[in-house]
Amino acid sequence: MTEALSLDVDDFRLFGMEPKFAVDLPALDAQWRRLQSEVHPDRFVQSDDASAKWAMQWSMRINQGYRRLRDPVSRAAYLCELRGASIDLQGGASVPVDFLMQQMEWREALSQARTAQDVESLEADVKSAVARWGEQLAQQLDHHPDPGAGAREAVQTVQRLMFLTKFQQDIDRKMDALQS
Repeated sequence: MTEALSLDVDDFRLFGMEPKFAVDLPALDAQWRRLQSEVHPDRFVQSDDASAKWAMQWSMRINQGYRRLRDPVSRAAYLCELRGASIDLQGGASVPVDFLMQQMEWREALSQARTAQDVESLEADVKSAVARWGEQLAQQLDHHPDPGAGAREAVQTVQRLMFLTKFQQDIDRKMDALQS
């Protein structure tokens, strides 16, 4: 298994999966358990230092890959990177004006929310956007005739979903504050 692979192998290859946005999560979970059972550091407690170090490195690498493939936004960003389309979070890529306007509307709606029902309504709108952009990612990353071009198109979709992931935390905090 891992002896034939290097630590820098891509996550999809590590887990024996096709590099696609659509991932069979039960198969990923099963493969993670299988890989961890082979290299878990507890199995190497009585081994020499080199074997224990090897097990620790592989266990960490497997967990890193698992977390990245398990999360749809991280998986999409990773696929974009693998296909040469960097997710620049430092402002290198321009954000479409319509999405900036949508962000401002959502933030304003959250700041003006006075009841749990107001927040739930906003959350439903955000979940709808997440579902819509998730479907768009599947098209861009799995069904585009040119994988590189699809990844470049997917960058803005990934950035939108990254914003919504953070915004969901703001929604959760607002809901907690209203229920306190």
